Amino acid sequence: MYFAYGSNMDGMQMARRCPESRLVGHAVLRDHRLLFGWYSPRWGGAVATVARKAGSVVPGMLYEIGRHDLGSLDVYEGHPDVYDRCWRVVSGPGGQQRAIVYCLKNCVFGFPSESYLEVIRSVYRDHGWDESGLNVDGVVRVFVYGTLLFGESNHRLLAGAAFVGRARTEPAFDLVSLGAYPAMLDGGRTAIVGEVYEVDRETLNDLDRLEGHPRFYQRRLIDLGDGCKAFAYLMLNRSAVAGCQRIKSGNWRRVRPASRRTILA
Repeated sequence: MYFAYGSNMDGMQMARRCPESRLVGHAVLRDHRLLFGWYSPRWGGAVATVARKAGSVVPGMLYEIGRHDLGSLDVYEGHPDVYDRCWRVVSGPGGQQRAIVYCLKNCVFGFPSESYLEVIRSVYRDHGWDESGLNVDGVVRVFVYGTLLFGESNHRLLAGAAFVGRARTEPAFDLVSLGAYPAMLDGGRTAIVGEVYEVDRETLNDLDRLEGHPRFYQRRLIDLGDGCKAFAYLMLNRSAVAGCQRIKSGNWRRVRPASRRTILA
């Protein structure tokens, strides 16, 4: 048995992913709550997960699946790197029974895209379920390393954000100068110097627009040097920055054009 609580509740999607699966019916996972975390390039935002919380209930769909479909689900859910495959007791048409539930590993809160939420909302509406658990608010952490830094030209977009502190990434990136601004790339050996802020959904949308996410820069969840995680905007196309100056120190402020500096009072 497999318990679906996210986009796999959609019957058409589940039929494409697991054509041999059989819908058993509506089920609930008790003493758990619905959360959104990580970042899915496929959906353009955070995706659903469940976490233990006494007294809370997560509705979903119960499917009977075979080995082939289970392997397909593992691929779509990114098991074992992104989601863990767990056993939980759910209440369904046949009473209480054990079922497979996919749970995000190391969940870092994020905001889901409207297209992803709409898939889940449509199932909730069809069954008359309470949609209050789908109201997403809160803050996410963002690591900035260029013109969004304090005192730089685009820092105004973080006027309402909470400053967490200065930070360095894990030494797993490259930083290059594009003239007026830098680009951070995955797959290097440099620790990037920057700052971390807690931002709400509106501010994150403003940052996405500034960075041209997801076509120019893409927002990704990265590891910081202190073991925490935060979102950062990465340049994915290395060929687009071929020949650009590499910033070996990982600190853009050491090489940025003097004319771009902001004089602080």
